[in-house]
Amino acid sequence: MEYTIDEWETHFKPIINHLDPQASWQTEDGHGTGLMFETYGDELEFVLGQPANKVWTYMDDEEDNLIVCAGFTEGLGVIGYFVTEVAREPELEDSSNHICITVVPAKERA
Repeated sequence: MEYTIDEWETHFKPIINHLDPQASWQTEDGHGTGLMFETYGDELEFVLGQPANKVWTYMDDEEDNLIVCAGFTEGLGVIGYFVTEVAREPELEDSSNHICITVVPAKERA
């Protein structure tokens, strides 16, 4: 299953980061301010306490694209996390159906 970032936001409905009024992630229409959770501290603890099927990782991939991927990932390239109102469907938890959405292709970041 493939989504654009706008379709992902509309379908899964990322929640507002209630822990940081200055949180990142602004959508083009201005309705996404404050959706991203940080990779440390209270924000990370909040993310880890959420159902796994509602957690998403914002990161760089191997080709330097900015992507949002289903599930929790740690390590190099991780920028932050999202928690969504809508859980992923069970069939999307299978690694062969894993969702990753390109937010900014590497060629546009140069």
